[in-house]
Amino acid sequence: MIELARLRLRGVYVIVAGALLLLVGPAYQALVLGFAYSATAQAIDMQHTFGPYLLWISQNVGNDRLFRLIDLLAFVLAVTLPGPLVKALYPEKGQVALLARLAGWLGFGLYALALLVGVVTSATAASAYAAATSASARASVASGFAANYAFETILSRVIGGLLLAIFVGVISTRLARTGAAPRWMAFIGLVVALVTFANAVLFALQPTRASTLTSALAAAGLALWLGIIGVLLTRARVWPLVELIEVEIPDGAPTQQTPQTPQSPQSPQTPTAQPTGPRAGEPSQAQ
Repeated sequence: MIELARLRLRGVYVIVAGALLLLVGPAYQALVLGFAYSATAQAIDMQHTFGPYLLWISQNVGNDRLFRLIDLLAFVLAVTLPGPLVKALYPEKGQVALLARLAGWLGFGLYALALLVGVVTSATAASAYAAATSASARASVASGFAANYAFETILSRVIGGLLLAIFVGVISTRLARTGAAPRWMAFIGLVVALVTFANAVLFALQPTRASTLTSALAAAGLALWLGIIGVLLTRARVWPLVELIEVEIPDGAPTQQTPQTPQSPQSPQTPTAQPTGPRAGEPSQAQ
């Protein structure tokens, strides 16, 4: 079935996305970018200055760009998930399905957009900072970059983070209610949604920060959730993940449709024959 094949393919995509965010990105940061990069991030958080960060970028343009492109690829792959996943979990559509689909598309999309913008703005600002010949000129470049950095943070980690919290929360609740996935999977999703929401609030309070108390946990949690969902989808055997059955309501009221987790087909049972004549000891009735 085409829909089932598409769903499994999206599962592969988000497994790759989760691996990029959880394994490849952090490993690249630790092994390639090294301590110098971490020191510039600490300068942003503790000293509220972007000068060391811009100077580092000017000396490591290629490494910085590749680091951003790793995250960008992950979110581009993830943005393909909401449509097929919501369709598989909400075959009856409705407002909740529309909310989940839009929140997922916009959440992942805003992260990707901010990363794409950052590839251009960071290299441009770093080049201008390195070329500045006075302290006032460097301060002006750093101030302008700080404004762009705050905008990208609000676009991705605040607005995008809030939307992803909604998406993950709605999907996890649906998985728990329909039984389309184990309850522990839904529980992990709800925890990830709460941490992502808290992280968005913290960044909203200080959008020029490089990190918050929950940023590392939120990033790792989202990556883990993507990987778990990906495994679930690649192992899917039926589409949709929940199916609709007609519920009869007496007194001529309209029927309603309720989602049920699809069951494997069972062999039909032969009905037991019922006697049609009068029972022994009972008189026959006249017609």
